[in-house]
Amino acid sequence: MLKKTPLASAISSVTLASVLAATGAAMPVFAEDDTLLEEVVVTGSRIKRKDFESNAPVATIGSEQIDLTGTINTESLLNTMPQMIPGLDRTSNNPGNGTATVDLRGLGASRTLVLIDGTRAVPTSSGGVVDINNIPTALIERIEVLTGGASAVYGSDAVAGVVNFILKNDFEGAQFNLSSEMTEEGDAELYSVDMTLGANFDDGRGNVVLNMSYTDRKDLFQGDRSFSNFAQFDEDSDGDGVSDRLIDGGSSGVPGTAIFSGGLGTFSPTSFGAIFNQDGSIRPFVTTGATNDFYNYAPVNYIQLPQTRYQATALGRYEIADGHEAYGRAMYTSSRVPQQLAATPIFQTSTFTLDGSPFLTPAAQQVLSDAHGDGVDTDGDGIDDTATALLRRRLLEVGPRIADSDFSSFQLQGGIKGELGDTSWTYDAYIQEGRVSASETQSGNVNV
Repeated sequence: MLKKTPLASAISSVTLASVLAATGAAMPVFAEDDTLLEEVVVTGSRIKRKDFESNAPVATIGSEQIDLTGTINTESLLNTMPQMIPGLDRTSNNPGNGTATVDLRGLGASRTLVLIDGTRAVPTSSGGVVDINNIPTALIERIEVLTGGASAVYGSDAVAGVVNFILKNDFEGAQFNLSSEMTEEGDAELYSVDMTLGANFDDGRGNVVLNMSYTDRKDLFQGDRSFSNFAQFDEDSDGDGVSDRLIDGGSSGVPGTAIFSGGLGTFSPTSFGAIFNQDGSIRPFVTTGATNDFYNYAPVNYIQLPQTRYQATALGRYEIADGHEAYGRAMYTSSRVPQQLAATPIFQTSTFTLDGSPFLTPAAQQVLSDAHGDGVDTDGDGIDDTATALLRRRLLEVGPRIADSDFSSFQLQGGIKGELGDTSWTYDAYIQEGRVSASETQSGNVNV
């Protein structure tokens, strides 16, 4: 919703007066009330409420909205905003690395600056991208999304805009949350429990807040749903460059080895080549119909990544003098997110024995010799000794490819902020240290 600030009202009044003067119309002159500008706030990292005072487009999500939606992971709520293009989230199996990111206007997560209480959050990658899983949802007071070009104020990593997470620095009391969710099918469960404790001290001059949380998200495979059980491909049946429909597709890397090449005469109706049969014969690779030879890799891939996450956060502040406050923040997150893909496909040009091979019928040897023979026929029987062709195979014997990602993040910050005398100037001086540890354990990923 757009609201006019006193400054915006003043500008509107001046513009209107200019337009009326330009028309030259005779109008009575009335006394005008002076427009009082009580405060002008320049867009920056510590605007008290940007959607009221900023001259750039700002959207604010309050804690009430977060509570009403029952959101456990913050990215789920942010991705519903029209300014956001979903970045990495709980459905990002490939590509993905187990993190959750924000992407304003689709310009990339590295061009969206993430702040916590107006200061930079610790990035989780060398590119400066922040994993917003590290920000405890229960401690979020509001989220301010600045979508205007903010690089002049914040730097080059804010080209797309800024997402500022304001935390509950004045929380008092105790709050326990136990949340769960699941799909209509009764799967893909998500469980979360968190505890927040806060107290004032020294007659309200200081406050401390402690939050601890645990989240357990279960997996969901693409094969568990009919809409994702097959990879969907475009079909252009008439060759006009316009897709006619979506069809169930797959990979030409199949469990049974295929020759991915033309030149096989009647065995190569398309460029997909031929399939090796168990009896040593070969047949054309079928690309159409319900019994095509494409390998359906979708069912074993995740549609929701499982996750286990532990978090602990401590906030503190103390008014050391009128208008001057010392504050501190410590945040720790540990999470584990596995990813899974179908078994490793091998696409490799290989030279193999042809003449006299016990694995190929004489007819298959002849066809392959004519199409891919290397030109050396030692015994002169019309079948070359060897052949070279591009072979494709899916290594189902090894099992799916699994990447198990473990992350731990720690951020410590302390500072002093306040007002400079009777002026409108404020200051905020702080020191910050952050460390991120990430490891990935892979299995089933064959390197040939």
